[in-house]
Amino acid sequence: MSDNDKPVWVVRLGYEKLAFWNREDAATTALAWNETYARVSDPNWMGGEPVQFQDWTWAFAPSSVWTRAPKRQLIHYRRTAFLENGEEAPPAPFAVGADWVFEWQADSYTTRAAVDRVVPRPGPGVRVEASARGMDETAVAEAFKQACREAQERARRLTAEADDNTSDQA
Repeated sequence: MSDNDKPVWVVRLGYEKLAFWNREDAATTALAWNETYARVSDPNWMGGEPVQFQDWTWAFAPSSVWTRAPKRQLIHYRRTAFLENGEEAPPAPFAVGADWVFEWQADSYTTRAAVDRVVPRPGPGVRVEASARGMDETAVAEAFKQACREAQERARRLTAEADDNTSDQA
């Protein structure tokens, strides 16, 4: 029997649906999700009971069907943004905290001590975001300091480049 012929167990977690080969893994994941988000008042956010689907290939690729319950990790984070003058963008001060994150939440999940990121954001003026996240709170704080330095430098550089471009056009 090919994977496409096997039924899957689908569970709704917030506004996402995940498919599992095993009902127990789906139920365990829904329980962990509900424990994590017990304080959320939106009833649509809570995980539902696993539902078996025989004809599922239209909704999930076989490679996206979980073979085990996904991991959950406490992830520490810090975020801020800088304007062209190198000052923190409102609302300052920066965001800091920790959240439980599941393995399929790829934008937030990591198994590393710290990961930093510096990203220019679109919109009027210059705005460069600095962030760090990871499993180790101290490592995240250090990575965030480095990301802030890089974001301030990039914001000033982007401003200088924009100034050069406007003076060339004059």
